[in-house]
Amino acid sequence: MYQSSRRVRIVAYVALLAAIIFPLTLYIVRSPKVMTLLPVLMRTQSSRISRYSVRSDVKGYTLSLVSPDYLDYTTASLNIFTPNAVADPQMYHGQKGAVKRTQISHIKFVLVEEVDDPITAIVEGDGQKIEMVVVSTGDYDIQDDTLVVRVAVQFSKFSLLMLTSKFGWEEAFLRCAINTMYYALGTADPVADQEKLVHIKKDMEKNVYSGLFVWPFRITEKKI
Repeated sequence: MYQSSRRVRIVAYVALLAAIIFPLTLYIVRSPKVMTLLPVLMRTQSSRISRYSVRSDVKGYTLSLVSPDYLDYTTASLNIFTPNAVADPQMYHGQKGAVKRTQISHIKFVLVEEVDDPITAIVEGDGQKIEMVVVSTGDYDIQDDTLVVRVAVQFSKFSLLMLTSKFGWEEAFLRCAINTMYYALGTADPVADQEKLVHIKKDMEKNVYSGLFVWPFRITEKKI
């Protein structure tokens, strides 16, 4: 009788712990930040990383490539690797006449201090409750068969923002980088451009923040 009562108590304790721990674990795992980070622990190296490279020219900050998956998805939707897809960047700097186009096979993402003559910018804030702040700017260049996407993240501005608790630097970099790749196609259609930029933002919210794709980049501040 004693052993039977003891077994009943043990089963009751286990059931109680399960009732407490399981919902808590489920809540934590399903949270956006954990959902985004968890695949990083489980991922395997991919040969596709060789298509992309990264570099940081900003003292005190490193840029690393975590996963190429979302980049593959995005570049495929843009058809950026198709023949003659990328327009000469001079089209955005006063060049007249026919636009020279190039087929690229690699993309290099570079974190830079400043972009002198940006073709796109990411702005946060509504101008009312939250001050409007430019958090990143971008442009691009072509070196042989490589598209060089340059993005400047305004790290000093983030202290002024309220909506930067989750991957603020990475979001500013990624959105600007994708916008820049879109502009590299040289469509020059203001209506289509605006629609595409809105789509890029919504797509990141749907597919990256949800955890479906791992954040492709990680920006870290060096310890001094």
